[in-house]
Amino acid sequence: MARTQPQGKKEERGLRLLSLDGGGIRGLSELLILKEIMYRIQQEEGLEKLPRPCKYFDLIGGTSTGGIIAIMLGRLGMSLDEAISAYSALVEEVFSHPKYTFWNGKFRSTLFEQTIKDIVAKQTHFEDTKMLDDGPQRSGCKTFVCAMPALNMSPAIPRLFRSYQAPKNQAHNCTIWEAARATSASPRFFKRIVIGSQGSTEPYVDGGFGCNNPIIQVLEEANLMYPGRKVSCIVSLGTGHPKTIRIPKSSLFQKVLPSNILRAMQGMAMDCEREAQTVAKRFRLRPDVYFRLNVEQGMQGVHLEQWERLQEVTAHTRQYLATPDVDNRIEPLVTALREKVKTAPVPVAEVVGAVKAEVKSVIRLKTCPQPSPVFTGRGNVITQMTEHFAEDMGKRHIYVLYGLGGAGKSQIAYKFVQTSQTEPKGSRFSEVFFVDATSPETIRTDMENIARVKCEGGETVEDALRWLADEKKEWLILFNNADDTSLNLSQYFPQCAHGNILITTRNPQLRRYAPKANHQVADMEPDEAKDLLIRIVDPPTKGPSHTNGDQALSLVKELGFFALAIVQAGAYIANTNISIEEYLKLYARCRGELLEEYKDQVQKVDDYEWTVYTTWIISFQRLSKEAAKFLQLCAFLHHDGISESIFEKGATQLASYHPALQDEAQHFEDARQFIDHFKSAREDWDPLKFRKTVSEVQSYSLIDYDAPNQVYFIHPLVWEWTRTKMVSDTKATCTAMQCILGMSVSSELKMEDFAFRRGLVRHIDSALADGKVTGSDIAERFGRVLGEAGRWDDAEALEDPVVGFRKESLGMDHPDTLTSIANLATIYLNQKRLEEAQELELIVMEGRRKVLGVNDPKTLAAMNNLASIYSRQGRWKEAKALHVEVLKTKRQVLGERHPSTLTSMSNLAWIHCKQGLLDEAEKLQSFVLESRTEEFGEQHPSTLAAMGHLATTLKKKGRAEAAGALERKKAELEKKNEVVLSAA
Repeated sequence: MARTQPQGKKEERGLRLLSLDGGGIRGLSELLILKEIMYRIQQEEGLEKLPRPCKYFDLIGGTSTGGIIAIMLGRLGMSLDEAISAYSALVEEVFSHPKYTFWNGKFRSTLFEQTIKDIVAKQTHFEDTKMLDDGPQRSGCKTFVCAMPALNMSPAIPRLFRSYQAPKNQAHNCTIWEAARATSASPRFFKRIVIGSQGSTEPYVDGGFGCNNPIIQVLEEANLMYPGRKVSCIVSLGTGHPKTIRIPKSSLFQKVLPSNILRAMQGMAMDCEREAQTVAKRFRLRPDVYFRLNVEQGMQGVHLEQWERLQEVTAHTRQYLATPDVDNRIEPLVTALREKVKTAPVPVAEVVGAVKAEVKSVIRLKTCPQPSPVFTGRGNVITQMTEHFAEDMGKRHIYVLYGLGGAGKSQIAYKFVQTSQTEPKGSRFSEVFFVDATSPETIRTDMENIARVKCEGGETVEDALRWLADEKKEWLILFNNADDTSLNLSQYFPQCAHGNILITTRNPQLRRYAPKANHQVADMEPDEAKDLLIRIVDPPTKGPSHTNGDQALSLVKELGFFALAIVQAGAYIANTNISIEEYLKLYARCRGELLEEYKDQVQKVDDYEWTVYTTWIISFQRLSKEAAKFLQLCAFLHHDGISESIFEKGATQLASYHPALQDEAQHFEDARQFIDHFKSAREDWDPLKFRKTVSEVQSYSLIDYDAPNQVYFIHPLVWEWTRTKMVSDTKATCTAMQCILGMSVSSELKMEDFAFRRGLVRHIDSALADGKVTGSDIAERFGRVLGEAGRWDDAEALEDPVVGFRKESLGMDHPDTLTSIANLATIYLNQKRLEEAQELELIVMEGRRKVLGVNDPKTLAAMNNLASIYSRQGRWKEAKALHVEVLKTKRQVLGERHPSTLTSMSNLAWIHCKQGLLDEAEKLQSFVLESRTEEFGEQHPSTLAAMGHLATTLKKKGRAEAAGALERKKAELEKKNEVVLSAA
């Protein structure tokens, strides 16, 4: 989040700061004290629910278990009840399972890590969520935790792992669970943790060794992040007055721990109160600003790991809160937290005793990085950019490169800058300013540096923008990685009509800055991708290449022609001295693991620190809950041809669907909960809500839109990554998508319905990739689609178990059981298994006559199907008698032009034709063709079938010309159908 600057004369609310001491299981005391404070605020303000601390504090800092609590309340935004429950479960789970050896700590760090991961996953839906909170829904509460570098503890200066970007001393952006491990890695309990990227890792131990009471760090951070602001409330919470830690000389710890850690441990207990007294003296004249609360009696005998004594901690804390003195301290604290504008807040610079001093520092502007030494291809886009920036010299030019993370946007920008600076006529640009556009903080830092270097007395972003506007030269600003969808990038554009701006982003919406000058950086051209791989695997410096070009092309095709994946696969091949053929075999077995191997390689192609998957994880973490769920669900569809209709039709059917078996009803709950987000107030489908969610996923280029075909598509690598790496509960997510997909299947006969179902085939294949299907109803619907596509064996594999399941669960005469038997009979018929089809259809016909009645449409359908089987068997007399009976009844019950009636007419006409009754056949077939054309249109499969039947009859009657014309028309329409169905 941005450093907050004062805004003119408008009065601002004073800052509210919270500091949390370390103290093992006694940290519960801090949560209980906070709950009392929040309860009083709830009563004062008449709130329905207990307010969350993250809504009342601007900055929370913690150490050790206080750090874990800071993460829960600040970074994760948990309620106090959630935090108390999670914290109690955490300490019980971790401290109730000691190791059998004291080496590397008394307790298992892996168990601690997994427990923290579970807490993070429950709140963010992803266990590896980063500590840095830079998403569009980021909290207004800044959070940090303290840890000590294990190899350099003598200055007692902790490292801070922050949820926000700081202008200096920014630690590695680790995961939340890593930060929690680092701040609480007491060597007595857990082994140290190593954090960092390849080449810059560092081991950390418990932050309590440097600042078990982090109040000084909280005050310093407030001064750093809110210069010019004032402070209205500082709350410092302790974990009770403990005994000094004493370690016997003969202790095993003394033998295995370094002496510097031993000394730090012995001083930890004194640290908290020493710091508290120091700060109390500083605020002795302002008791309405600084509040220190710490249980004074009863905690001395409670050891850090004694989880079974949590009830004692609760009892002592409640006793402490009930004392009159503490009650009197909490009242003004609550007032200070609630005040919108404090009458006399303390300037933030004064809370740390800051002394104003001018420090002359040498500032160097960032230079544009050089492109990768193996950069190749992309000539077309670089030419486009060169031509664009060469037009109308002296006027403003903006160009936007957008696309998926890792596609090569920054590399193209670097190559363009390099090329423009080495043109024969001299450099195209007078100066190039490289701005890290990752966040508002990084932009502000780089722009402020431009101001300091370029204009006398300049300090601010505004100073930099004024200087650029006044500089009538051909400067270029490269805004790199402007991916934050909440970022208003245009506020950093100089207000002038000249100058040049180049933007790289994952957010396609930034095209609005250059509607006619943008380029989507997608997959590489096959030959360019192959050349890139060969340059890495077999660099030109080694002499002529001996790499097999066909194998190289096969590999880059497997990698989706994706630039970053090719670079990192090539580096792995080069570093491990395996062949491309061997890599292909490995990739087929463990593709996810291979794409992550790059992060551990010492010899890298360039200085890009992220693996393919890491770049996408960063985008995924910024998605809202609904957008993330949508992407996860889509991972169980085919990666191409994803239509809104799947979700709309699924939602419509789900709203009124009730399965016959209660056991199957639970399968649909997750699907309903997701679909409900896209309903309007009238409970019908709201396309705006759906498209808003998809647009959010699009804003990070994790999904794209194929406008001509009106469908969405996902890059195959992104699809694979989402399915295998980003779905925490594969079974539940796959089940939900199968339910939505299955419910989108209807039995409507119109051409658009038929085309829609044909388009579902590849999605059904993807949803069934693991061979499991959700419930009998979904299996039946999937079988219908596959059968309609001519895949009768696959349809049988789905329908056969349904028959057995329904017989056992519903009984033989249940309508759903009879339907599944009828479906299986149809499958047998199309497989030419006529005897088996006849046997099943007789069961269906008799069952429906008994349950539904003779004239029910489903009974008539069974009779019609049985007659068709008789026809296939050559039993013309029986077939004709049954068809005549069925047709007569259908005309009476359903009407002359009902689709089912027309089917019976067509079947009877076919028998007439076989028996030589050609006039009767022609009469019926002409009526069927006319009716189907009117109802479904000429291109519908049933209409085309009617054309074919009539043409056959006309040919038999010797009317070759009329038959030929009909056959030619049918062939032309079938060609059109191929286009329609292939696009479906």
